[in-house]
Amino acid sequence: MLKSIKKVSSLLLITALVIGLFMPIDVSFAAETKTITLLGTSDIHGSLYNWSYEDNKERPDYGALVKLATIAKQVREENPNTILIDNGDTIQGSLLTDDLYNTVLIDEPHPMIKAMNLMNYDAMTLGNHEFNFGLDLIKKVEAEANFPILSANTYDAADDSHFVKPYTIKEVDGIKVGIIGLTTPNIPVWDGPKVTSLKFTAMHEEAEKLYKELTEEHSVDIVIASAHAGLEGRYDNEGSKASLIAENVPGLAALFVGHDHETKNLEVNGVPVVAPLNAAREIARVDITLEKQGDKWVVIDRAATIIVSKDFAVDEEMATALQSEQQRTIDFVSNPVTTATESFVPEMEVKSPYLPAAQLMDTAVIDLINNVQLEYTGADIAAAALFSFESNIEAGPVSYADIFGIYKYPNTLYAVEVTGKELKDYMEWSASYYNTYQPGDVTISFNPSIRGYNYDMFAGVDYKVDISKEPGERIVDLTFKGEPVTDDQTFKLAINNYRYSGLKKSGIISNEAYLVSDPKSLRSFILDYISLDDTLEPQVDNNWEIIGAPLTHWAKNHAVNLINNNVFEIPPHERSWNASSINLEKEATRGEFVKALVKALGADLPTIENIEEYRFTDVDANLAPYVEAAYILNITNGISEDTFGTNEKITREQAYVFLIRALNLADSYDAAGVEKFEDANSISDWAKEFISAAIELGLAGGYPDGTFKPAAVIKWGEMAKILNGYLIDIDRISIVHTNDMHGRINYNEDKGEMGLGKIATIVDDVKSKNANTLVLDMGDTFHGTNYVTFNEGMAAVEAMNAIGYQAMVPGNHDFNYGQDVLLELAGKTRFPIITSNVLKENGENFLKPYTIVESMGKKIALVGVTATDTVVKTHPNNVIGLSFEDELATSSKYVEELEGKVDHIILMSHAGNTTDERIATEVEGIDVILGGHSHSTYEKPEKIGNSYVTQAYEYGKAVGVTNILYYNGKFIGVNGHLIRDNSSIEPKAEIVAIVDKYKAEVEVALQEEIAEVSVELDGARENVRVKETNLGNLIADAMRDVVDADIAFTNGGGIRASIDVGMITLEEVMTVLPFSNTVVKMELTGEQIKKSLEHAVRNYPEQNGGFLHVSGMTFKFDPSKEVGERVVEVFIGGEALDLEKIYTVATNDFVAVGGDGYEWLKKGKILTNTGELLSTTLINYLQTGVEIPTVEGRITVVE
Repeated sequence: MLKSIKKVSSLLLITALVIGLFMPIDVSFAAETKTITLLGTSDIHGSLYNWSYEDNKERPDYGALVKLATIAKQVREENPNTILIDNGDTIQGSLLTDDLYNTVLIDEPHPMIKAMNLMNYDAMTLGNHEFNFGLDLIKKVEAEANFPILSANTYDAADDSHFVKPYTIKEVDGIKVGIIGLTTPNIPVWDGPKVTSLKFTAMHEEAEKLYKELTEEHSVDIVIASAHAGLEGRYDNEGSKASLIAENVPGLAALFVGHDHETKNLEVNGVPVVAPLNAAREIARVDITLEKQGDKWVVIDRAATIIVSKDFAVDEEMATALQSEQQRTIDFVSNPVTTATESFVPEMEVKSPYLPAAQLMDTAVIDLINNVQLEYTGADIAAAALFSFESNIEAGPVSYADIFGIYKYPNTLYAVEVTGKELKDYMEWSASYYNTYQPGDVTISFNPSIRGYNYDMFAGVDYKVDISKEPGERIVDLTFKGEPVTDDQTFKLAINNYRYSGLKKSGIISNEAYLVSDPKSLRSFILDYISLDDTLEPQVDNNWEIIGAPLTHWAKNHAVNLINNNVFEIPPHERSWNASSINLEKEATRGEFVKALVKALGADLPTIENIEEYRFTDVDANLAPYVEAAYILNITNGISEDTFGTNEKITREQAYVFLIRALNLADSYDAAGVEKFEDANSISDWAKEFISAAIELGLAGGYPDGTFKPAAVIKWGEMAKILNGYLIDIDRISIVHTNDMHGRINYNEDKGEMGLGKIATIVDDVKSKNANTLVLDMGDTFHGTNYVTFNEGMAAVEAMNAIGYQAMVPGNHDFNYGQDVLLELAGKTRFPIITSNVLKENGENFLKPYTIVESMGKKIALVGVTATDTVVKTHPNNVIGLSFEDELATSSKYVEELEGKVDHIILMSHAGNTTDERIATEVEGIDVILGGHSHSTYEKPEKIGNSYVTQAYEYGKAVGVTNILYYNGKFIGVNGHLIRDNSSIEPKAEIVAIVDKYKAEVEVALQEEIAEVSVELDGARENVRVKETNLGNLIADAMRDVVDADIAFTNGGGIRASIDVGMITLEEVMTVLPFSNTVVKMELTGEQIKKSLEHAVRNYPEQNGGFLHVSGMTFKFDPSKEVGERVVEVFIGGEALDLEKIYTVATNDFVAVGGDGYEWLKKGKILTNTGELLSTTLINYLQTGVEIPTVEGRITVVE
């Protein structure tokens, strides 16, 4: 099995991922069957390490070749018949490659090739960026590589010989595999001057020819192709379409593609086509199974998958081997060369990364590049593009890494003479990047078929771009030195090599360059320029502007606020930005409205495992999480059982019904409220009450003619007004709440336990959106895992203090260390621990009964109650001298005391949802009940009686966000949702550091090895609380042995986990037995034993923490009989139970004094208490080398 640090990430973009992604392949599962595994990388672009040279730090989310090495090594362990190929664009793209080892250190071994040699690559195809630094570099790395570098369609123009090898043949376990390399033939468009000695032919034609040669002349068994090209190609060049390779050569076993930086996993003409994401973020895998049929090997099965590298460990051996290259790069890029006085890009009204300021107005960052080009060429005019929407120079020290940030490509500087007409044609070509403005557009937008780096901005001339006009007619008021530019004028133009080649190829310019800086890069010129002075000031000459786009729609401000709050989206399209503006005159659909509403609510998005089986057949994979969130929150049920109506236009009445349902209002509203409208009869009956609420609250209104127009379709402008109204007009007090953490302070991805690090991030996120936020915990927090029990809860206290919790109610398990320790912890928290129904013997409160906090100018009383069954849910000694008063009566008492003194009363309850709902029904005056104890899941606050009840599951698998809503100063309702774990939630470093400090202390001790077992020991909750298990038997045997008793029994609720086969560590034992219980030897009568067994099975087949595991005895019970009469047979030491006889019994001290409801055991005579933890007893017993018991019929259910 592959040993990923975490599970392999799932990809929504591909359909062929399988759960058994890394199951070992038996390469000889049949005598005449073999499997070849192909691994393919592409577009690595110098990503050797997961390191950001721009900000000089490790980035765990980055891809890295040193991570792909781990994957390749593990796959080869599974299947030695593995071939590893690279699809090009590998030796270019990072500061390590472009600015050191492709230039300054060109005489030294190339680190990318060195790494690939260490990984034992079998072949590499040339990509277009391999040509960026000239042919000599390609020949150099070809000589260094221990594998062939391929490109079948790249020829020496002089003699038609191949520039590099066209293919290679690899024999694997008797299977001959032909590998064809193919390169996009568009390279002359981008790097024309560097490839004048070469010619490039159509990829599909070469593939077709070589497939025939390989199969007929070389008798290969399978042929695969590695094509550095996109499926659809570019520049109307049929030969650059990788799809044509599969269409023309259907016999290919697989086709690897790349270039477009997109994940691909599909079939074209029956050929598996795969492409991993760029920058070493993925690796593609194709397993090809062949069967011997006669004297030929025939492909009988193919399975393609994409493996994400992020969660894999670095191959330390390879990382160490390349450390010197890495360190030289870090040293090179990190030295400051000047200091910027302020940011080079201004803040924009619309805050979207896909709407970069530098393409909407003249900015200092583009002017800097153009000034450099003008300075070092002596040109009249310069043109430059924005290569990344993040490009900027921030105020402060500027290093070479910052230069890379604004100019990431290794372009060289060219200068060429152009006519005025050529200049205009070039500028019109560039200006076609903008979409034509449409009335109602919120923003300027960009043509999705044009990459952002193909839009140039000019210096040396003044001009306007009128985007109300069609492409080709947009450049207006073009002047040079104040005079209009004429067609016959001549100018010196400075551009980069990439743009020069493209313009020359397209015929826009005609002259040869008079200046070529090759090999010196534009980045080097920028470095020289900014190094001239100790400071760098942003300079903008504002020589151009966009006109023809007034952007003045009445709803624009609403839309902008929604964009800035991530409710409306400005999405990228492939590798382009803002592909189309939000248009406020466009009619909205149900799908669009619901998605935006769910985003406005901030609701969590559920995972849709299989879109094919999703409840609504007309909802796609992208929209489904939003629709499901709305469904869970009872905002909408769709238009039929299996249809949501995604693309149907949304009407006014539908929109307001969705909004009011989302508000979860406190009051009911009379449907008659709509009767004032002339068209009231047109309003659907199901909508009237909701629309009445919207009207009465002032959230909706009618038209001047007295109508409501319920069937009118709303446009995006009205949708913006409705949803922005929710954001800015409805005030809210937000409550982030947790319950039943049970010591789960660490992140556990497999179990969905977020840990306090991620919970802190959720808290910070909610607070960033709403300063009026409370953070509360509903108990059972300080106990439950080794990471809190070893320090008696302090790890949780320190982290919760740092997170900013404001109150907590103690749960039953928070008493597990004893009441003195709980009081000590309460003294160390920066927030009150409150409970109103726990009293001392003198009648005083054990802890503060309530606390009053203020938020949004409102006084809020937080009243705590703890479950009355705490007396049997913790060790009785822990609650000696305490009484737990009825939760309902106590709540009523404090409501009466607080009413009129505060604006809201919130009950913080660790009493279980049944009790909470009873209080909500019977006690007036409580606004919200935040629950715990029952581990219940409320997807949103439920209105019960006049209260709202909610609870957030267990173990930090969900965090509740509950909002108390106000409109125009009036309390109107309570809404909310749960947040569950997802990859976008990054743990807060400060909290992780606190947790890790305690974790490190605990884990050193926990790694002590105890014993080895050859079978799994079953401690699963669903088993130990209902039936005999081998782990239950083992623990009972250990207890009986240590005190030499006749029998032993122990409660299943005290067994908290299973133990895997292999070496048992202290950590595992402590996880199984986390409670501080000791072993007690006592005397009980046969009658008391029989009563205990009846109590143990009373709830069968329901789970019961008091279910007993036994040793030294057997018993049978009949669940069809009445409770108290179910135990039909008991044998002790081979003899029937004697009800009058006194037996010696080993049990734990929790059960011995009445825990889990065994009250009668208090009357038994305790002979001894070992004082030794039950976990220690089990450890000592295991170390004697005892045989592990089986499930051997100690407990039998009579059918």
